[in-house]
Amino acid sequence: MKRLAAVLALATLAGCETARPSDPPLELFEWERGLAVRARGDTPMAMYLWFWEWSLFETQERGDVSAARHDWPREVAPDGRSGSVSAEGFALRARVVDDGVELELAVENRSDHDWPEEAAIIACFSPGPEDSRTFEMGHHLKTYLVGEHGLERFQDRAMHFNAALLPRLRERSPELHFDFSNRWASSPRSSHAGLLLRESLSGGWTSGVAWEEWVAVQAHNPWLCMHVATKVGPLARGASKTVRGKLFLFPGDRAEGLKRFHRAF
Repeated sequence: MKRLAAVLALATLAGCETARPSDPPLELFEWERGLAVRARGDTPMAMYLWFWEWSLFETQERGDVSAARHDWPREVAPDGRSGSVSAEGFALRARVVDDGVELELAVENRSDHDWPEEAAIIACFSPGPEDSRTFEMGHHLKTYLVGEHGLERFQDRAMHFNAALLPRLRERSPELHFDFSNRWASSPRSSHAGLLLRESLSGGWTSGVAWEEWVAVQAHNPWLCMHVATKVGPLARGASKTVRGKLFLFPGDRAEGLKRFHRAF
């Protein structure tokens, strides 16, 4: 009996050690360029999704890069649990779940040409405009991408291309020099997942953006943003596809963020 009691006590203690409090509930809200997410009860802890900012590699328009609009119709449910943006040929749906915000991007090629494998759009995930920026996330000191051997600090503004797409991209340009390379140079370091994470200045929170299919990751533009170029090709003219993504905002560190990414995808 004493032995059984001791075993039960150890099991209870182990359970206490592994248990963690649930994340603060998240909610979606609108802003002038798309949807945003914040932790309820901690309004300054918010991140903003600009949908979308750039198109790459023949998406909609021919050429390496083209600017996009952001004044699309959007809506958020009264309870802040879901939202959507309706764009020309793109429909973004967002849904709050226990560990983040699930994204679903429905894509239809309405252009006059087939999109190549490397076709992508870039939605900007940032701490917001300077006058309303989330201070804790409004920096570039602790941003991370997934490299060959795990998380690596993102130290520049370069494009880190998907390692699996490098042969295809070198067909376009053996030197990986594109029309946007004067703005975003091509990094010699590749990305090995469609994920960018940022730890807060205090180290108590982590935010992140992820897409299951990606062409490159890039960050640290004037809005101190995180860009995961969502792969929408190959897509024939008139064809459709759907791509899954996820936003993260939680109390914890980058290692936990990587775990959540692997669970999601």
